[in-house]
Amino acid sequence: MDYVSITGITLGVAVVAVFVIGLLSYMSQLVKNAYQIKVEIRSDMEGGLRKIEEDLGKKAKWMRSEVGEDISKIKQAIEQENSNRLQTIEDRLTSLAQDLDAGSRDERAELRNIIAQLRKRLSTAEQEIAALREEAARRAAISQKRRDDRPRDEAEHAAAPMAETAAPPAASPEYGRPEQSGNRPEQSGNRNEFEAVHPTVFGSGATPSVTEPAGNSVVRSGGVQRIQLQDFADKRPA
Repeated sequence: MDYVSITGITLGVAVVAVFVIGLLSYMSQLVKNAYQIKVEIRSDMEGGLRKIEEDLGKKAKWMRSEVGEDISKIKQAIEQENSNRLQTIEDRLTSLAQDLDAGSRDERAELRNIIAQLRKRLSTAEQEIAALREEAARRAAISQKRRDDRPRDEAEHAAAPMAETAAPPAASPEYGRPEQSGNRPEQSGNRNEFEAVHPTVFGSGATPSVTEPAGNSVVRSGGVQRIQLQDFADKRPA
């Protein structure tokens, strides 16, 4: 082989070697750039994630604070509303209790007045009943006395026809004067009224031989003798 061919081959090998070396250096540069880009991308991603986390943390804190404030406001509003309702209910119950107390006081005062009036009426009725009992006892005693005196009057009445044949009877100054027998018609009316109310005190009725004219005298049908009834006043306590 001559010198020229060797030189050409050498130059070709050198060119190929230079080209391969350049290609390798370019490839290494590309790999280096790619690695740098990867590192930068990773750092950017990490920075972005950290920023996002910080933003999310800030937003979460803000949301917590906002939610806490809203909850506290809602709680305060509910407590205020409950206190207002309780105050309204308490005022209403207080007014109702006062009205009921006033009504019960008025009713108690009215009942006290009614009880006092009833006690007064009861005491008055008891006094009247006691007076009526005394009056009834007194009149019963008078009636008993009259019934005790009746046999003597009947004996005198039986002896009257025999005395008429001898001489006319003289009028007694106590029993014979008609003005005395008619002085107290009101007492006779009281006696008749009491006899009508209490027939058992004066008996079942008058005897057939006795008639009662107006006034306080009794005239026996069998003779002319007049007997004046004992007067008694209707004394009742005022």
